[in-house]
Amino acid sequence: MKKILVVSLAALLSACAPSQMGVGVSAPQVMASPMTPVTVRPGQALYVRYSYPRTLLKVDDAPFRALEIDFGSRDNSSNVHSASSPVSWLSVTPQDLPPGVDVALAQAFVAKEIVGTTHPSSGATSVNYYERVWVTLKVTAAPTARAGAPKVGTLVYSHDGTQSEVPLLVRVDGGGTGSPSVQ
Repeated sequence: MKKILVVSLAALLSACAPSQMGVGVSAPQVMASPMTPVTVRPGQALYVRYSYPRTLLKVDDAPFRALEIDFGSRDNSSNVHSASSPVSWLSVTPQDLPPGVDVALAQAFVAKEIVGTTHPSSGATSVNYYERVWVTLKVTAAPTARAGAPKVGTLVYSHDGTQSEVPLLVRVDGGGTGSPSVQ
């Protein structure tokens, strides 16, 4: 009986543990800025999320006008949550990446990213937000990818006949396979 209880308790606790960031599309490593470099190891697939200003990817107003901020949805500090919607019209083509490295678009969202919520004495709630495009990329290094200095590649984002080139700094780390690494 004790053995079953210990196994059940271990399974329950592991289900509550935070997942490792970067190992899946639902738990990407969130990059600090569009210029944050990605470090990937040979044989590794790493999911990373970048937040781009909509103007960088030349996205017009229409998808952002369709987003509605839910003022009733708040966190524990009474801050309003960001509004987002998935998009399927965005694609990416990587260029000039280190040999053995590939990048694919895993998912994309348009978002009104809330950066501040204020509660004036009048009882109204005011929010400040940025219009962003959130992209989750799957960065894969072949087992034969060779370690080296960081290399600046290019991601060409395309939608509705429009293209935008965005630099992507990638480094293959010589540490072998293992947990994700982001610098």
